[in-house]
Amino acid sequence: MRWSFYHSFTPRQAGWIAGIVFTLIGMILVLIVPALFGANQFVSNVIRLLGGVFLALGVISLVWMIGDLVLMFRGSRHRERWFWWGNLLLGVLGALLFAVPAVFLFPAMLLNPGVFAAGKLAENLPIGALFSIVGLATMIALYFIVRSQLRERRWKK
Repeated sequence: MRWSFYHSFTPRQAGWIAGIVFTLIGMILVLIVPALFGANQFVSNVIRLLGGVFLALGVISLVWMIGDLVLMFRGSRHRERWFWWGNLLLGVLGALLFAVPAVFLFPAMLLNPGVFAAGKLAENLPIGALFSIVGLATMIALYFIVRSQLRERRWKK
């Protein structure tokens, strides 16, 4: 017998797992982690915002999966279509939640250099530029992926 931690999930199982994990991470980031940074209000607010994004994405995923269950129990012929569109839109939303803020990181650093301690702006500019480049590349790749997916719309008829 070979031991392995690898397990493949069906797309619907992965949807449930993603929704639950994102919701739990969001709840931890909103409710528990800011208490660790109680003295620094700015850091606490940033962590709450990040947690809110995770929580919103998780709840949207769970609502989408509940809709999938409703369609399953109704025996709807549109279930595969519902799942396909939800999968596409949630994937795009998740990618954009990274890409859009990342694209604006470098310009924000240039427009507001007072956020950094003296001499630290020059150290952090390459990291900001890297995030902006990766965010832009993500948005460009996302455009081509969505375009090809919309052309090939794959669901059982």
